[in-house]
Amino acid sequence: MGFYISHIIVPGFITMFLSCSSPVSLNMDKARWISDQEGCTGYRMEVYQNIMNEKDKLLGLSNKKIVQLLGNPNINELYIRNQKFFVYQVSSGKSCGGQAKEPDLFLIFRFTAMGLVNEIYMNDKASPTD
Repeated sequence: MGFYISHIIVPGFITMFLSCSSPVSLNMDKARWISDQEGCTGYRMEVYQNIMNEKDKLLGLSNKKIVQLLGNPNINELYIRNQKFFVYQVSSGKSCGGQAKEPDLFLIFRFTAMGLVNEIYMNDKASPTD
């Protein structure tokens, strides 16, 4: 009976709760975000704060929902215990050629083994596990 409750009923309630949550609006142009893969146009840096303002709504979303909202990440890293990281480059840094005006900055989503966002943060390294 304990197995049934902890492995079937509880995940069912979590799924039902998450599916009833309000939709997330990031107040940005998804096509422009996707086309600015390495942050060279500066659009990703412009809308970064919009994403962070919605951080509480993004926590708990599935990795598929994040891809629907932001497109495929620049880096998709698998970590220990089936955790996963999605890394989106936000600022141009060195990747756009020429003299870097600012360091590379990356928006990082950390996912649980169940594929749900449990942490969102900014880093100056592309690898979240370094």
